[in-house]
Amino acid sequence: MTRILSHIALWLAFAAQVHGQELTASFSKSSIAIGEPLVLRLEVRMIDTAEAFVYRPHQSMIAAKTSDGDLLSVSATNYELEILQDFKDTLYPDQASFVWSGEYVLTAWDSAWVVLTPESIVLGDSLYYFQPLLLEVVSPTADPSKELYDIHEEFSDIDDALDVRSFLWWLMPSLVLLGILIYLVFGRKKKRQEMIALVPLRDRIMEQINTLEESKLYDTDLKEYYFQLSIIIRRFLAEHYHVSLMELTTVEIIALLRAQKVSSDTIQVIEKLLSQSDLVKFAKSKPPTSDAINNTNEARQIVDEVASLHLISPQE
Repeated sequence: MTRILSHIALWLAFAAQVHGQELTASFSKSSIAIGEPLVLRLEVRMIDTAEAFVYRPHQSMIAAKTSDGDLLSVSATNYELEILQDFKDTLYPDQASFVWSGEYVLTAWDSAWVVLTPESIVLGDSLYYFQPLLLEVVSPTADPSKELYDIHEEFSDIDDALDVRSFLWWLMPSLVLLGILIYLVFGRKKKRQEMIALVPLRDRIMEQINTLEESKLYDTDLKEYYFQLSIIIRRFLAEHYHVSLMELTTVEIIALLRAQKVSSDTIQVIEKLLSQSDLVKFAKSKPPTSDAINNTNEARQIVDEVASLHLISPQE
């Protein structure tokens, strides 16, 4: 009862607001199937066109409410009508008055009774409302006399041969560019390795020692200097004797050199250099710069003496 009284009051409000203006709203159909278009027409008959009017059209959707089947049973559930075409309006004279009219082309996508909430328009300095409208949206019924078609049949088939040719047209240049890139990266790397291999081991190691000494790293980071120097000597001995020394301790390296018949004097120099490096790295020893330079010269002595030694094969 309360809902009915509220709707009656709303209708009375519409009637009281018009004051000589005639506002009408209508659907072109009272019932549509889901997805079927219909026209919403809004019309205002005005006595004087000099009175300004403003209507703001919707862009994509118009708000509505679901219903039980009449205007007096509007529910709280929201519903939207989709706008299929841009809003169009016109103003024209009709006898002693002027008529403004506007049209939407709408559709709905869910079956229900729908009540279009009142549209508003500004006339002069007052706000007016069109009456609400009732619309039935139903699910389309299948025609048994017509064959059902798969929706995918609306699309044309892809030309497989054309697709393969297009793929190969892009693939071949890509493979060529990839091959060139691989050659430039790995080919140059291999060439550089081959060029390095042509340089005698002694000369390569001497160059590394000279570069380290010229950096004067012993002035700024003595620990790192001795670390780099010991790595150079270990790398030299490993390449010369074709064994892995990078993970061995100083004691293990000395034992290996004795097995290779290295002279006691040379072993003593190597042991002194590696031990000094261990002290700097692990015991935080800080020998003077003169000792670092002397140890560097001893590294050169080791390289000269060991490089001239005959390698002992396992069969000897």
